[in-house]
Amino acid sequence: MEDQISKISQNVDEIKSNLQDFAEKLTQKDQIIGSKDERIAELTEKLVIASKEKDDALWAKIELMKEISAEREQINLEISGLKQELSQQDDQVKKLKQKQRQAQDGLIGSSFEVDRMKKEVEEKEKTIQEIKEKADSVSMGLTGILYDMELIVEYIKDRIRNATRSLRLVVPTVEFMREFEILEMLDQLPDSSVINIAT
Repeated sequence: MEDQISKISQNVDEIKSNLQDFAEKLTQKDQIIGSKDERIAELTEKLVIASKEKDDALWAKIELMKEISAEREQINLEISGLKQELSQQDDQVKKLKQKQRQAQDGLIGSSFEVDRMKKEVEEKEKTIQEIKEKADSVSMGLTGILYDMELIVEYIKDRIRNATRSLRLVVPTVEFMREFEILEMLDQLPDSSVINIAT
């Protein structure tokens, strides 16, 4: 009987020991799970913040594109107005030059009239140059980039006209130079000119 009681006591002790081991392991598992939960919560918070930052950046980009679009539209309107004004000034210069030639041929009158017309033509041409410079400035804005093809071509041709000893150009293609008669202008430069062209 005593042996049986002793065995039962040993079994009870073993069961208690096993239960204690299980309890410790469960506690460790709970701690691991708790740590994982904290990590998940931390990552979730970071994900929410990142998602919000992404949304904010997207909206900022959309607003910026709207502003740029509105600015370009305004620039195009200003360029259109300047081109119209430039065309009118060109017409006036042509008429004045015609009258000047007629005056020189003696069809209108005195040399005073010729001088007056010559001065008026010079003033108109100066105004035209100022309008061109303003159109370039408006088209380039703060970026230094020309958006209008006509202004780009005219800018390149002005560079060629004003070239003295050396000239550097960057163009899209050789076909671009042929299409806008840039090659012909380059051929007219002195043989001593140093020309560097990149495409």
